[in-house]
Amino acid sequence: MLGFTIGHFTIAQQSAKGFPKLEKNDLEKAAEIFREVILEDDLDLLANYGLAIVYSNNTYDKFSLFKAFRYVRTANELVGNKNDIQLSELNKTVPGIKEAIIREYSTIERKLYEQIKVNPTIDQVEIFANEFPDSKYFIEIIQTRNHLEFENAKTLDRVEDYNLFMERFPNSDERDDCVKVRDRAAYKDLVDSLNLDRVYDYLSRYPKSDLFNRVIVLRDSLEYVKAIKTNTVEAYGFFINHFNDARQINQIIERFIQKYYEKAQARNTVKDYQDFLNRFITSEQGEGALALRDNLQFEEIKETNTVSTYNRFISWFPNSSKKKEAVILRDKKAFEDALLENSIESFETYIYNYPASEHKSKAIQKRDSLIVQQVDKLISVSLIDQYLNSYPTLLLDPRVIEIKAEMAFLEAERENTKEVWRNYLRLYSNTKFGEKALKKLKQFE
Repeated sequence: MLGFTIGHFTIAQQSAKGFPKLEKNDLEKAAEIFREVILEDDLDLLANYGLAIVYSNNTYDKFSLFKAFRYVRTANELVGNKNDIQLSELNKTVPGIKEAIIREYSTIERKLYEQIKVNPTIDQVEIFANEFPDSKYFIEIIQTRNHLEFENAKTLDRVEDYNLFMERFPNSDERDDCVKVRDRAAYKDLVDSLNLDRVYDYLSRYPKSDLFNRVIVLRDSLEYVKAIKTNTVEAYGFFINHFNDARQINQIIERFIQKYYEKAQARNTVKDYQDFLNRFITSEQGEGALALRDNLQFEEIKETNTVSTYNRFISWFPNSSKKKEAVILRDKKAFEDALLENSIESFETYIYNYPASEHKSKAIQKRDSLIVQQVDKLISVSLIDQYLNSYPTLLLDPRVIEIKAEMAFLEAERENTKEVWRNYLRLYSNTKFGEKALKKLKQFE
């Protein structure tokens, strides 16, 4: 230990020699000193700070704000771990070193960001984004990168390049614009080779396209020509069933729909109403069929009263007037199931699956109580902390704090050193064991 301390002190003395060189603007010599120290100890705070200053000076022939920011980040991390005694020693070389590093960190970070913004390249922004994800300019840099990539995609103006951009950068500000230009590029490809297969492919791939309705008109026209050429009842029936919004079928659709609706009413089953809705949901009879179908289906699932049947109803009939009631009943049933199981896992599952449920807060309380019970069975503070990694908010729970305080007190009693009791009071002075720990500490004074 003595050898390490002397060695570390010698390195620190060596790095301190670089700062007088900085004051004389002898950047080459200062850099040489700092680099030699880094070779011996890459976590030397003064050397990292010094190299940050050197590389951030634009008169230095190897000027690099990227390197400067890397070094000042390391220095900033190191200075945050220093205690008052260590900082006092460092202040002898650089007065107010902690504040100086913080200022330098902010300055270099800003200059690096401004440098990239002036003449951005994809390589630069990728390096920044990959190396400095915790930077306050990270979002702006990501936006710059996305913009550059989008401009490259627009230059190529190909569907596959637009799709690749959206796959790589799904949260980009340019995504909506990319969708529009992608859809237009796909439409140009469609028009160049117009056929029904290409039309259906476009409708499937780009349902939100600005050109979607235009493609629908193309589809209806092509299907109408196809039906006319076939000239059979089946061909016209197929057209009516699949394209009831097409302007070509207005003269025959009303009587066809009314008869189909009367048939569904006579049978009065969910299947028949659903069959009607699948064909003519936008018709004037559609609303009535929808209500009749949903009422029948909802009465059936209430009899079953299971989470799965409620979920099936909500999924199959998202626009139903009964959806809200189904959600309430589903959430209530799921909570009852979780109460019956009464386990951490059951309440975790409920909280995850039903975040908007009115029972969520009760589920959280139940889960937390069970977790605290588990914590109370653990035999060490480290095991408690490890167990609560998945539930960090419970670390602040008064029940958990008291359990940890009692466990930590027993552990401290076994070691019974001044440092141990100091650390204990730093963490648990406000617990019921705080006074006892203070008495233990006073035994060493």
